Amino acid sequence: MAKKNVSTPMLLGSRVTYGRSEIEVIHKVYNGSSVPHWHDFYELEVMISGSGDYDINGKLCTVGEGNAYLVTPEDYHRLEACDMEMYTVCFTGTSVDGAVTDRINGCSMNMIVKFDGRQFSYITKLLQMLEREFNSDSHDRERSMRNLLEYILICFLRAPELAAASERKLSHTVMRAVSYIKQNFKSELTLSDVAAAVSVSTNYFGTLFKNEMGVNFNRYLMLTRLRYASNLLRQHDLSVEQIAYASGFASPSYFSESYRKEFGKTPSEEGTRGKRRQ
Repeated sequence: MAKKNVSTPMLLGSRVTYGRSEIEVIHKVYNGSSVPHWHDFYELEVMISGSGDYDINGKLCTVGEGNAYLVTPEDYHRLEACDMEMYTVCFTGTSVDGAVTDRINGCSMNMIVKFDGRQFSYITKLLQMLEREFNSDSHDRERSMRNLLEYILICFLRAPELAAASERKLSHTVMRAVSYIKQNFKSELTLSDVAAAVSVSTNYFGTLFKNEMGVNFNRYLMLTRLRYASNLLRQHDLSVEQIAYASGFASPSYFSESYRKEFGKTPSEEGTRGKRRQ
């Protein structure tokens, strides 16, 4: 039975406190409006009934029965809904197979899909099975949850809206590196950190990454942080200092100078322009 939930997520960041599992399943009816926020985990939400407005990275969409969206640690989002029954599945980057998270993080667009007819019915049944496993005490509960979630995510990534965007022609090493960067860009991160995470030498990784991505590691990391900061500036009443640290910059002054060089305006000017558009 779905339960009423009118909670408001934290501004900027929130964490799930995992108990028995790194996968959390919540079946709820949502009424209300959350503030824009991000997570340090992944979140899949599937709309069973009702309607609402969903904002991901500044793009507003109307959502309802059959819609599903997936957010990564790189994304911020907000939901305003009325009597929306939904499944929310939160999971860490290590709770499913790395190939699945690599495909998720390799997707180059906001991940929103629409399941229709038999496909929607099938996904709903899979979610019901996942919910039962989450609430069970079976000795193989974790394995069952992992397998079900991986299959649900594969179905999600096969949706026509995402199929092409989630299959970039990159080596496995670089795909894993991109995934790692997207999960950790808000923290201090170096080329050698990422090379170690994907189990290759620093020099080899630096050359491989530049050849496949078209930019070097430092440039890619900077652009990832700046894009995230730009979205926050247009949507939040936060100080430049808060946004600088939330986006992974070591200091507000370095953030401001980097932003001006990249976009031709200061973060303060960007924030003012965004609020005028609203």
